[in-house]
Amino acid sequence: MQMSDGFPWVKTKGNLEAIFAGGFHALSLSSESSKCSAPEFEFEKVLREAGLVIDGAVIGDGKIHRCRSLDDNKRGRKTGWYVLYMDGVPAGAYGDYRTSDEGTPWCAKGGNELTAEELANNKRRMEEARRQRAEELAVRYSAAAQVAEDVASMATPASSDHPYLIKKQAKPSGALQVPPEVARTAWKAVKADIGEDASKIPSALIKARKPVLVLPLQKDGKITTVQFITEHGEKLLLPGGEKRGAFMLLGKPGRVIYEAEGFATAATIQEVTGEACAMAIDRTNLEGVAQSLRSKYPTSRLIICADNDQFTDGNPGIQGAEKAAKAVGAETISPTFSDITNKPTDFNDLLIEEGAEAVKEQLTLSKNDLGMIRASGWAGVDPVERQWLVRDWMPTRQTTALYARGGTGKTLATQQLLTAVASGSKWLGMDVKKGPCVGVFCEDDQDELHRRQDGINAALGVAWDDLQDLHILPRVGFDNLLMTFDSTGHGSLTPFWHQLFNELEAIDPVLVVIDTAADTFGGNENIRPQVRQYVQQALTQIATKLDCSVVLCAHPSMSGINSGEGTGGSTAWENSVRSRLYMDRDESTKQITLTRKKSNYSAIGDAIELFWHEGALKTKIDCGGILNSTDQQIETAFFYLLDHVNEKQKQNVSASKNGNYAPRIFSVLCNQLGIRSWSIKQFEEAMNRLLDQERIKVNKTGNGTTGLARNTCG
Repeated sequence: MQMSDGFPWVKTKGNLEAIFAGGFHALSLSSESSKCSAPEFEFEKVLREAGLVIDGAVIGDGKIHRCRSLDDNKRGRKTGWYVLYMDGVPAGAYGDYRTSDEGTPWCAKGGNELTAEELANNKRRMEEARRQRAEELAVRYSAAAQVAEDVASMATPASSDHPYLIKKQAKPSGALQVPPEVARTAWKAVKADIGEDASKIPSALIKARKPVLVLPLQKDGKITTVQFITEHGEKLLLPGGEKRGAFMLLGKPGRVIYEAEGFATAATIQEVTGEACAMAIDRTNLEGVAQSLRSKYPTSRLIICADNDQFTDGNPGIQGAEKAAKAVGAETISPTFSDITNKPTDFNDLLIEEGAEAVKEQLTLSKNDLGMIRASGWAGVDPVERQWLVRDWMPTRQTTALYARGGTGKTLATQQLLTAVASGSKWLGMDVKKGPCVGVFCEDDQDELHRRQDGINAALGVAWDDLQDLHILPRVGFDNLLMTFDSTGHGSLTPFWHQLFNELEAIDPVLVVIDTAADTFGGNENIRPQVRQYVQQALTQIATKLDCSVVLCAHPSMSGINSGEGTGGSTAWENSVRSRLYMDRDESTKQITLTRKKSNYSAIGDAIELFWHEGALKTKIDCGGILNSTDQQIETAFFYLLDHVNEKQKQNVSASKNGNYAPRIFSVLCNQLGIRSWSIKQFEEAMNRLLDQERIKVNKTGNGTTGLARNTCG
């Protein structure tokens, strides 16, 4: 709530005199008003002009009083309020609970007529009125929210054969339903909790005989109230609840979010477009919901679907939508009709009158606008924190390219990444975002992927039950092109892309791996626009629409290998992705280095040194600690290999050159296991040091032979 010098309802900035002069309705001195010059009568006149209905005399006791609004007559509700102070200079405020948390101040004198003492007194009284109203609202909101949550917890998914849904040709779209007696009980309960007459229940609820639809409205992730819809279509908002800014979101939010007034209209829009649509209840809440949506989804394109109230003076539906759109920098669209005999107004009416294709055509036109964002709409909105799959290495909603020569281990690295994401374990010593993930492997069949996964599980201590969220798609031998190009260079997404995207939508992954670019790119990489189209439309479109990370495996060009940069055959690859990683292997040491060669969102040049170890890629730390010297490195390798032959191979090695000489066997094992190679002489020196330090010992076995082992007692 915006405040200015203690007056919560005054928006104008400036000194107190200016505020009162411009913000208050001063007492009129016309001949008409002089006939009833008492402040109470003048204030009552202002209230009536504002559309509030006063039963009896205005009460000037400095307390909040409820009153009816003009459109409350049919429901017997009291959505208006006022407060009047009669001590000192008469002053007060008034408003409507449904439209805003703000109100309009009033004073019997104009601001220029008030003394400094009167200004201070009025300021104090307005602060007291604000406090009273805030306390009352908090009580009402809390009571209604609790009842609303109870109703939602007792409700079941709405049936598609509900009379209202059948009439509106709408799907349930997340709506719930309860027996009518539950709705009646909820109404009584909240009325009693907020101090109103609990015996007064709307006749629509009394007459209801079939399940009542329940539409939960949320704000800041919490249910604040619910709307009931009976079988006859009567709509009833649970009294006392916080409505402003609260909404029901149908569908999953993405690049485009629609907003509409009622449920049937929102359900129609969501069903036809496949995009999310927020239901705001009515036009008075469009602006509040637009602000909530802009705050929660600042990067989404917001389109407010206005009711075309063409048969009502001033077309309040379009006016309300345009006002809401202006407040947050959104767009508006309203339906047009070829036949207005039945006086249609909204997109659900268009569905009933002219069919789904007509709705789709009009809404598709709105989606095909450029989607220009008005920067002023970001005012007061905190930027969304950048999300990462792997911090500093793989951003969310973007494509990361992983380059490596054939046989270096990029497929193993990505399969380990998928394993880490699905199981919530670390990847190469780094934390990852846990969740569902999909690997599309075009170079390996199911058996090879199974063998590799079995090795990864054993090396990393992952159980098969930990991989419920890991989805693997073997595609060797299939046509795996995701985009092809015509003679003009224009790219088209293939049927395989659409089939894959549909399955990805159902899985809702946080990571998608595409292995490789050569199998899925159907263009000429020397033509930069083709590479750009492929990365943006075939890959990054998946990342943005599904709010996930996409990792593309690729092979570097010969020049990229020779330069050590690991780039592809065209600079378009480098320029089209937001992050590029390169894996390279030193053939003499078997060490693999993963380097961050490009990042738009973090520093470049960071590198991780890796070794193949027991079926997986591991860091030096994972392989036995940080190695600070050559002697330490050899000794660490000696212990690892000693454990390997003793525990894994169930064999003995000896310190004697006449038997299974440990240095000779270990030197051979280095190459077999893919770890850094050391000479027989280096292993001899390490063995002698470890024996002298009594860190290893010679054990006699049961058959009289001797073997080396760790000295666990030393």
